[in-house]
Amino acid sequence: MLSTEMRALSLFPPDAEIRALPTSKSPRLLLAGATVKRRWQESAFYPAHRRIAKCYRFFLRLKVATGLGLMAPVVNHHASIKELIGDIFPDVDSAALLIGTAGPNQKNTIQLWSRERGVVGYIKYAETHIARSRLENEFKMLERIPKGVGPEVLKYTSFNDGNALVLSPIVGRAISVSMHPPSWIHEFLNGLQISPCEGIEEHPGVKIFQAKYGSAVLPWLESLSHRKWPVVFYHGDFAPWNLLHWSGRNAAAIDWEYGLSESLPHLDLIHYLLQVGRLIRFWTPRQTRVFVINYMLRHFSLDLEEIEGLVRLLAYHVYREAIADGHLENTNRVLWWRSVWECEK
Repeated sequence: MLSTEMRALSLFPPDAEIRALPTSKSPRLLLAGATVKRRWQESAFYPAHRRIAKCYRFFLRLKVATGLGLMAPVVNHHASIKELIGDIFPDVDSAALLIGTAGPNQKNTIQLWSRERGVVGYIKYAETHIARSRLENEFKMLERIPKGVGPEVLKYTSFNDGNALVLSPIVGRAISVSMHPPSWIHEFLNGLQISPCEGIEEHPGVKIFQAKYGSAVLPWLESLSHRKWPVVFYHGDFAPWNLLHWSGRNAAAIDWEYGLSESLPHLDLIHYLLQVGRLIRFWTPRQTRVFVINYMLRHFSLDLEEIEGLVRLLAYHVYREAIADGHLENTNRVLWWRSVWECEK
């Protein structure tokens, strides 16, 4: 059986010269660029959000642009990228493949390049049962959300040993990572409203959480019973690194695989703040939770009980989704989210 890296390599044409970041022995990003300029452009796909990570990426990009990191070709019988997207993008002549984090929910993301047009699209590819389920959910979410708030689906099909989702590119810039989101993010989330306010008993988002988690979330849902709430689309992994912004207040979100077609408001914004506190600031669960509660009190006409209910409901949901993805309960990631909803230090 081919390793994850070898299966990723097999998606490229057999005559392609593939280079890897950070190293050919432990690749995270595979590049097919044939020129120094193209390899420099493609290597920008390597993820980095903190300042020190961006400095490290700059060094890696210089290295691979000069031609280092060449990987040995793989001979196999898998179909290549061109066989999947030739009818959509006949002018694609190169690609960069980002290998997803290893685990049951691993997915690879391929950035497609044309000599004349630059980045023309993306492919998300999943093989495991959990990863295919998440990818199918993303496909369904992208078919339902308002036009322009996410990429356009160009194709969704079985491919090799998994499923592939082909997406249009979004012309925008990554946003800066901060515990104080820009004001346009509030407006973006307001644009995800589906219908006017519903009481807790009739709210479809509440019914979804009740059906999934039963009595475990009942106290938090009851804390929301004093008012009606709008029905909204829920992104599910809302964070700075999943947002692209361009002129004015125009923005779009990528990676909708954890989305819900009907949900409660404010959960995406709470997730955004908790993720930045956890992954960028390295704050404790308590420190991050306190910041989020104070932020919500300042920006919304909600009382403390309602905000605490929303924060704990969101944290419990993310905790359960992480376990569903195959993460063990004793891992730092899962324990962090558990501490938020249990209100521990």
